[in-house]
Amino acid sequence: MKTNDPTELKNTVPPAVAQFAQQLVEQRRLGKNLEAEFTVVNGRLGGWDTSVLSYADLDGYADFCHWVDSWATEFARRAEAAVVQVSMSHSRRPTCPRFHVDNVPMRFISTLYGPGTQWLREGDVERRADNAIKQNVDPQIIQQMPSGSVGFFRGACGESASVGGIVHRSPPNEEDRVVLKIDKIS
Repeated sequence: MKTNDPTELKNTVPPAVAQFAQQLVEQRRLGKNLEAEFTVVNGRLGGWDTSVLSYADLDGYADFCHWVDSWATEFARRAEAAVVQVSMSHSRRPTCPRFHVDNVPMRFISTLYGPGTQWLREGDVERRADNAIKQNVDPQIIQQMPSGSVGFFRGACGESASVGGIVHRSPPNEEDRVVLKIDKIS
């Protein structure tokens, strides 16, 4: 991985998982947010399935649970985490409209439905005198993950802090998005 880019794996959301997310949007089933901490035991995410049982009637549910379990386990391996927080949100407006760096060692971000996360290359980030990130950015330099991709974003704390975290934001539009995030808790 380059020090200034997220690790981005394109087109890794299976069609059944994308269909599951689309149903969440069409039926307005997710509400605002689903968030829970899970322990990774013997390479498996303990208890995830029971947290999302209310969605078991949707097409692609089993594929979705398996996909989340696989990526949470992979994230835990990469982040050397024993406990992870998995959150999934549905929004119609940007949840993080300003360019920022997350205050975590590493974050997994995948847009299951709608426009993907935008980010800036390290050399394109401008800061004010107080070290705050300038928000007025030339649209030509904004990178955007496609929907259906997976990204591992370094954050502002932990071992990666010396390298600097990935500056990113939610796309500044009012389209439906279903985003899955995974963070290291311990």
